[in-house]
Amino acid sequence: MTQPVLDIQQLHLSFPGFNGDVHALNNVSLQINRGEIVGLVENPAQVNQSPQC
Repeated sequence: MTQPVLDIQQLHLSFPGFNGDVHALNNVSLQINRGEIVGLVENPAQVNQSPQC
């Protein structure tokens, strides 16, 4: 079995928001092996637009 080129386990990411912390990622795990292609797609119906500075 080959080693993955990227291995992320139980990633949490939050940042300060106007009404407390915004939790962007909660317990995300990802493993990418050599030769695999990965794409990230957002769901436009679930995107919350934040005010732009």
